[in-house]
Amino acid sequence: MDEATIIANFAQKLKSLRLSNGLTLEELGGMSGVSISTISKIENHQQKPSFETVLRVARALHLNFVHMLDHPAAENGASRRSVTRAHDAPEYASASFEYETHAAEVTHKKMVPMVMRVKARQVPPAAAWTRYDGEEFIYVLDGTLEFHAEAHSAVVLNKGDSCYLDAGMRHAFVTRGDDDAVVLSVHISLLLPDGLARAVDGLGK
Repeated sequence: MDEATIIANFAQKLKSLRLSNGLTLEELGGMSGVSISTISKIENHQQKPSFETVLRVARALHLNFVHMLDHPAAENGASRRSVTRAHDAPEYASASFEYETHAAEVTHKKMVPMVMRVKARQVPPAAAWTRYDGEEFIYVLDGTLEFHAEAHSAVVLNKGDSCYLDAGMRHAFVTRGDDDAVVLSVHISLLLPDGLARAVDGLGK
């Protein structure tokens, strides 16, 4: 999937959700911590969203970020199957991470599989740590990862190590060493209340 399609899909969903919730750009910016100009540029197909932006907007709208990454498409049936070829996964990037999302065309999925490259070398302030609804499994494919969580001591994970976590707990990842840590991350979505689920499903139709 090319970059223009990624921008268009997210922009459509972001604007639809904002308007359906009766929010102005200023109001959503204040709720999410994402600048008004960034939201405007994304909605007008002028900027590709970073993964952190997806997380912040989803949390502000009380949605699981899984649904922000679903692409408008025909709903997949019970026998659905998705193959993502090497180098074909949609990419998101920020100063600290690079993400490749797999099975991007599968709608209304319960899991979001990603390959994450951790570029951060310093632990961010605790207030900036990530959290979102659901659970997450991480498996270190390469390098050395330092994992921080608000309810636990920091732990170092090497190639082949894994961790299962409550993603609602604030957490942060940093690389130890010269080479970026590369991680397989599988996020498991929590079910939405029926009303919200119907509202989100309707956006893709």
